[in-house]
Amino acid sequence: MRLHIRTFLMAERPFTQYALQPLLLLAFRLYVGWAFFVDGSVKLQSWAATLSVFREEYRVPLFAPELAAALWTGIELTLPVLVAFGVLTRPAALVLFAFNLLAVFSYPYL
Repeated sequence: MRLHIRTFLMAERPFTQYALQPLLLLAFRLYVGWAFFVDGSVKLQSWAATLSVFREEYRVPLFAPELAAALWTGIELTLPVLVAFGVLTRPAALVLFAFNLLAVFSYPYL
């Protein structure tokens, strides 16, 4: 018993870092994944409104509005699941970041 306590006390990192860091990272991943997934599901619920918004408001310069709407909705429904579960998190986050950057530059009111 004393060996375990001594090992615990002499650890390089405190117990809170071992216990809380994974839980905090999970909470952040779930929150980010939830935010993107909800936005994608709203786009999917009203597809006609989504197409209208992509035609009239967003005006994405690289894609046709229909392709941009389908691509962005698919990305918002699949990649957040990967981020939330910690699978391919960095590539998924990079793609989400790139598409958000494209949205900022293509949306005139931001």
